[in-house]
Amino acid sequence: MPMHQATLDHKLIHGDCLEVLRTLDEVPCIFSDPPDNIGLGYNEFHDKRPDDAYVGWLDDCLHVFVQKAGIVWVSYNAKWSFAMGILVSSLLREHKWLEAKPCIQTFTFGRHNHKDLGNNHRPLLRLKRDYAAGALLRMLERRQVERCQALVRELERIEREVTAQFNGQQVNTATQVNGSGPNDSKLTAGGYAPIPVLIIDLNTFDAALGWLH
Repeated sequence: MPMHQATLDHKLIHGDCLEVLRTLDEVPCIFSDPPDNIGLGYNEFHDKRPDDAYVGWLDDCLHVFVQKAGIVWVSYNAKWSFAMGILVSSLLREHKWLEAKPCIQTFTFGRHNHKDLGNNHRPLLRLKRDYAAGALLRMLERRQVERCQALVRELERIEREVTAQFNGQQVNTATQVNGSGPNDSKLTAGGYAPIPVLIIDLNTFDAALGWLH
């Protein structure tokens, strides 16, 4: 089919990368080559932000990219290798379904350096979703959330029962006298009043609270 008769699905968008990506549907792959922040002379873009601001912007990029594509390639300046390593490690801890693979692009042109080691490579990072692991983690998370919700419902039920049991009754402050154990204790100022006891597995409860938060 002649090119002029073909229907093309590609589109070139002029705009801020992150702003536009947040409005788009998910895509199969993203390849990103962000500015290096080394003071290159772009027409309108300022390529020399403070280091912390630039690294924070890279972190925003990575988070948006992995939410929008199953495979993400990022090409970046070797100057930022240590910072990128920290960002990617944090990203992998946050998203257990994500895989990361470091790669190297090498070249032999235009990189002779009279003062230091020559920069004849550019790091490439590939981020890829592990769909099987992601599905398993989502299933486990749903089960944990359901267990936590069931625990909360049970605690609410017990609270209602305890409230109903003591509703309208005056429980006076009492002091234990003439007794050394629970079976021969005597209470003054109102006599003995049975107090309900709730026993909870603290490990289970702490885990539940962790999942809820």
